[in-house]
Amino acid sequence: MNISSLLTPRVLFFSGFIVHLAYSCIVLFTPGSMLYGGAEPDTGQLTDLLSRYTDNSREYIEPADNFLRNGVFGYGSQPDYRRTIGYPAIIAFFKILSGSYWYSALVLFQCFLGALIYPISVFFGKLHIKRSPWLLLVGVLFLMLSGTGFTAAPCVMSDLPFTAIFLSGLYFAIKGVLKKRWDYHLVSVFLITCSGLIRPTLMLYAPVHALVLLAFAMKHSDHLSRRMKWQVIGSSLLLVIGCNSSSFRTYHAYGTFSPSEILSLNMFDHTVKNILDDHNLHGLYSAYSDTAEHADNFIDRSNIYQCYFLKTVNDYPLEAVRYWTECAANHLLTPHWMNIGQVFGYYKREEPSQDLRESVLMKYIFYSFSVFNLLFIVIPFSLALLEMLRGKDRMIALALICYCTMFIGPTLLAGGSGRFRMPIEAFMIFPALLWISDRVSVLKLKKDHRWWPFSFIE
Repeated sequence: MNISSLLTPRVLFFSGFIVHLAYSCIVLFTPGSMLYGGAEPDTGQLTDLLSRYTDNSREYIEPADNFLRNGVFGYGSQPDYRRTIGYPAIIAFFKILSGSYWYSALVLFQCFLGALIYPISVFFGKLHIKRSPWLLLVGVLFLMLSGTGFTAAPCVMSDLPFTAIFLSGLYFAIKGVLKKRWDYHLVSVFLITCSGLIRPTLMLYAPVHALVLLAFAMKHSDHLSRRMKWQVIGSSLLLVIGCNSSSFRTYHAYGTFSPSEILSLNMFDHTVKNILDDHNLHGLYSAYSDTAEHADNFIDRSNIYQCYFLKTVNDYPLEAVRYWTECAANHLLTPHWMNIGQVFGYYKREEPSQDLRESVLMKYIFYSFSVFNLLFIVIPFSLALLEMLRGKDRMIALALICYCTMFIGPTLLAGGSGRFRMPIEAFMIFPALLWISDRVSVLKLKKDHRWWPFSFIE
């Protein structure tokens, strides 16, 4: 079989779409699933049903409903300052388009959109892996079957649309550099701006974008032409504005230049709470929380959250580092398959607040896949970066480090979950696989030259 025929964009897209759609049908039509019955017409109870799986769904659906009633993404006449408007706008669109079947239409859309991740990821992989289509096939199969996209397809959460639209934008940006075409860059700016409206993560993304494009331009072009430099600079400057569209909206409504209050809220609800809970200072956390809740407006509340965050980190720096390290491990190691257990009410431990029961199988999945991710993805990727830094690909390594930090860094303050690594997963998998392949080749070469320490075993 010709491996290259399996790596065509059409095959990868339709394979991903079928996987996404099949899983979504299973969780929507299987009794016992938290999303069972979601495919039925919405009679006013669907928001409660979807919020059983994650309460964040309600924070996207209610602003969309308010927009349809009052013309404002928020509550009443007040614009929402917690969630950016991109994902509620998508929900509102499907409510207008499909009426009471809006959720089914949204899931189908997310299956379609999420399937774009796989051909785009292989495109990125080909920039790094040039000699082995087998490695590309292994990488994309792991990406597809590990649950990176399909476990998020039926969820009313912004992660999958954000990742697919953002990676599409980055794809056009790199194509624009390689082909030296302005129109590709403009499409890229539009798509990344749209993704910035879905999640506030991209507030400081523009410099990273410039670094990524320059790194790929230097690696894949003989020289940086003046035209290429202006394209990188121009598109990055446009993204300074585009990626801060949500901040301009908040400034217009409330006079503060911030995309949302979610970061300061997470600083408080996760970092501060966990540190104080570890020291049995539950009363102090409650006092902090009461003070913040009595603030005159969300701007003052956000400032209070930030002050308590800085104070707590300053008082307990080692505990803060320990907590952030745990969050990093959860981001990078937690298998996406945990979402399958959760949607059916099972987890590695009992969580009464989320109606989750303890499951031995989920414990096995969590620990075995976490070890697998550590040994075959995270450690090889880290070693690959070190090799690139010591070799000729320093700019690529620096760009990858900044890119990954851009997405993982801020979320360390907000607890840990595998969904946060979705935009960086392909950029970790392919360098890791190439590093492993190179090590295996070296070991085989040593064996052939009788340097192999076990060469007496024939």
